[in-house]
Amino acid sequence: MSEDKPLPPEHEGPSHYYGDAVRILFVIGAALLFLSQFIGEPFMTSFSALIMAVILVTAAGLTNPVQSWIHWVNIFLSGLSLILFGSIAITRYRETSSIFGSTAIVMILVLVFLFALYNAIKTLRGTLMRDAPVIR
Repeated sequence: MSEDKPLPPEHEGPSHYYGDAVRILFVIGAALLFLSQFIGEPFMTSFSALIMAVILVTAAGLTNPVQSWIHWVNIFLSGLSLILFGSIAITRYRETSSIFGSTAIVMILVLVFLFALYNAIKTLRGTLMRDAPVIR
């Protein structure tokens, strides 16, 4: 004779949490920064590329749905990176009129950090709205 025990409620993650996507994009960005040192003419010094890669991987590792301060950091890092690599990409394209080699990596970095900024902002919005009433 078995008793039917009620099942626990299904786990629901935090709404509007896109930190996992930001984390993945930051690691991809860090890897591209490292690879950029070996393709074509590097657009950053080796030291600055490695420091930035370490900062991005550290932020990715610290990203979680509970602490809201890291989402502010992610917005700052992705926005700053978007501006930095966007200006490098535009300058390189104007100088070379080519999108191949290291210019392509910079353009990919721009897209990576564009999506990272968007997802980081969506995550912060969800974090700030945690206690807001649900509108249906």
